[in-house]
Amino acid sequence: KVRSLVKYHFSSVNLLALCAAGKNAINQARIMMIVGMDTIIDNIIDVPLRPDMTRENDPEFDWDGVYYVRKAWTKLMTNVYLSSLDTHSIRQIQESRRLWLPQTSESGGPGEPLSLMNEYVVDIHALTVRLKDMTRPEEQKEELDGMVLGGVRDSVGWDLGQHLDYITEVLKALVRIFPRQDIFDNKDEVQCIIASELRESTVYLYKEL
Repeated sequence: KVRSLVKYHFSSVNLLALCAAGKNAINQARIMMIVGMDTIIDNIIDVPLRPDMTRENDPEFDWDGVYYVRKAWTKLMTNVYLSSLDTHSIRQIQESRRLWLPQTSESGGPGEPLSLMNEYVVDIHALTVRLKDMTRPEEQKEELDGMVLGGVRDSVGWDLGQHLDYITEVLKALVRIFPRQDIFDNKDEVQCIIASELRESTVYLYKEL
């Protein structure tokens, strides 16, 4: 039952994302009226949080379910906001509470502050670790080229392919973010630090692939 609800959630958000794909300014504007940038970011960040806003730490927790949902919301953010130069979308991106910085300056405990970019750093690194820890066939010791990851289970989740698909969407979003001066300020110290961490995590992931 829970998995069916997750699939329904994914399908609904993914459908909105597909409606805004490409040069589709009218649909992008319509969806902006329904779903704000902060709502998208909150749904990406808060998926693995418990009702008391603490991060899930159950060893049986299926993180691939989280990545599955995050994939749809990240695609929606890319297709609706990051692909648009509309003044409304730019303003929402610039005013988003948790894109670069945590919601508060306090850390730890209930309500632990998280930012979207920091979550992306963590998720990219987590995929690198999973790929590194995979048991590979002898003929594929050197590379993963050609290996089907869909349905591969490990201690983290039930489908490693979902994690890889999600990170693919993350990288598409990052490609949209960093060239845009109205989103990324290369003179902002915090943003530059996070950008460096994202780059380093992505390089390590590429080497593992």
